Amino acid sequence: MKTYADTNFFARLYIETRWLPVVLSSLDGILRESSSLPVHWLHRIELRNAIELFVYASAKGGGPRVTREMAAVAQARFRSDLADMGSPLRESGLDLASLERETEELSLRHSASSGFRTYDILHVAAARLLGCERFWSFDARCNDLARLEGLSCTLIKFQ
Repeated sequence: MKTYADTNFFARLYIETRWLPVVLSSLDGILRESSSLPVHWLHRIELRNAIELFVYASAKGGGPRVTREMAAVAQARFRSDLADMGSPLRESGLDLASLERETEELSLRHSASSGFRTYDILHVAAARLLGCERFWSFDARCNDLARLEGLSCTLIKFQ
């Protein structure tokens, strides 16, 4: 079964916090179903910023403690995993025009009635375009949209 993980999954994978054991266990489950996870331009852009936002939130007293050094390590690990042919992450091309069309269709079908965010719509649209059947996220709303679009979902909750 081809699986798609959104950026919040990857952010929790690369930032070493109390979440990491749950995320690694989830990744193990994903890889039993699917040998790899697609990564495309949206993941790369959004993950770089998400990691830096962890540093910002930490400095302001919110969220887990993430230093600039921890963020640099996370960024380097992500880049290294993308370059490593043995990694479960695989670079996946995504045509921007197709993504725009799919995103517009999802938005027209669901946003007025359910209030989905643009990034959630972009990730579900990407999963559909990449032929994924399963969707992994730590975001319940994003999973709701994926379910509406026929994807099988797993929501992982942190205690």
